[in-house]
Amino acid sequence: MKGSNFRGMLLALVATSSCLVLAACGVEGKYTDETGAIQLQLDSGGKGTFTMNGQGSNCTYKVDGDKVPVTCEGLTVVFTKQSDGSLTPGPTAQFGALKKK
Repeated sequence: MKGSNFRGMLLALVATSSCLVLAACGVEGKYTDETGAIQLQLDSGGKGTFTMNGQGSNCTYKVDGDKVPVTCEGLTVVFTKQSDGSLTPGPTAQFGALKKK
């Protein structure tokens, strides 16, 4: 009985770890607004680049469920991953949804 419980806990841990890894992988890529003036590149390892009107900044990000906080030059924007894969910024952002290319 004890071995069975251990195996169950181990499988749950592996499944949870896989989901976390897949969630992080699921956001990697290039996102842009409908005009192309705003671009967000999310690379592996929590690094990225935010470009607005041709000016880029190095950023870091992490994935926390459907939330993706992106920090560039000390400022953080918390994006929400939508069911269509797009990222929407918080209500104070001066731009709309970014769609994955």
